[in-house]
Amino acid sequence: CLNVSFPSLSELTLKCYAESPRRCRSLCREWSMPSLTTLSIVNILPNLPYDVLLKVQTLSIDANKEASLGDDDSWRPAEIIAFLFSCASVTDLRITLRLYGARFQSDPRLTMDSVQRLTLDIQNSKTAMETNILHLIQFPSLTSFKLNLGIGDLEDLEEALRLKREALNLCPPCHPYLHHSLLNLAINLSDRY
Repeated sequence: CLNVSFPSLSELTLKCYAESPRRCRSLCREWSMPSLTTLSIVNILPNLPYDVLLKVQTLSIDANKEASLGDDDSWRPAEIIAFLFSCASVTDLRITLRLYGARFQSDPRLTMDSVQRLTLDIQNSKTAMETNILHLIQFPSLTSFKLNLGIGDLEDLEEALRLKREALNLCPPCHPYLHHSLLNLAINLSDRY
C-alpha cells in the first residue's frame, strides 16, 4: 500500500489487531492525504507524513488496553507523547490508553496548547489508579473536558454475584460448606472492591 493517494479523504480510522502492532506502523507512511482532518487509531501509532499529521484537528487514540506492563507490544509513554505532539493542530482529543512506566509528575514544558476539547476514557478502577495523560501533559486551552469512567469492574461484580447466587441456590441451607462459601465470597469481594 505504498504511495497511495487519497486527495479528498477527511477521516481515517486505523485499527491494528496483529500480534505485533509495531509491524503495521509504517503501512501508510507514504500515503498522500492532504484533506485529512480526523484520525482515529486503535493499537497503532502510525508513521504518517508530517504534513498530514499537522492538519489533523480531531484525534482519537486507543492503545495499550490489552497489553501488560513490560509487554514488547505495548506502546511506551515516550512513543505516545511523541505521536501526540506530532499532531500539533489537534483541537479535539479523545484518549483511551494505559501509560506503562510513566513518571507521575507533569513536565511544565509538555503542553498541548491547541487542544480545546479533551475526552479521557478510563476503562476500570485499576486503570484509574495508574498514571494517565493528565499527569504528563498540560492542556492550557481546554474549554471542554469529559471523563468517562469505565464500568467494567461493575459488570464483573454483577456477573460474579450472579454466578455465586446460582451456586448458592444449588446448595441446601443446612449444607456444611455454605458458611465457608459465603465467607470466601466476602473475602474475594473485599480484596477486589
